[in-house]
Amino acid sequence: MKYLATCLKFSLYPFIGNRLTYHTAAVVSGNFTTILFSLATELLVKEGYTQEQASELLYSLAKQSLENASKGRLEDVLTGPIARNQSDVIANQQHNLSWDPTLEQLYGTFVEVARKRLNKDFTP
Repeated sequence: MKYLATCLKFSLYPFIGNRLTYHTAAVVSGNFTTILFSLATELLVKEGYTQEQASELLYSLAKQSLENASKGRLEDVLTGPIARNQSDVIANQQHNLSWDPTLEQLYGTFVEVARKRLNKDFTP
């Protein structure tokens, strides 16, 4: 197995912990990232961009965010209005999603999760 992994330039890691937790982490990391990217592109499509344009515009940012995330803890790598504690920007962005209550709630949930992780004392 190690030989095949080496030939394919894969990294092997020993399995540690609960398989359900491992699979859940994989779903959150992989599938949820894909879902969030899709939702972000939908926002730009709603404003008149094509799907291809929206994907192209957002891909570099998403790629850089994932690269940043792989290098450290949330409080060390997060950028944007949450990291800068810009409550007004966050509130305006969330309100801008009021046309889709599910997306508006999702935005608020992510802000709340980040706020708790960062121990920031503000509310959007």
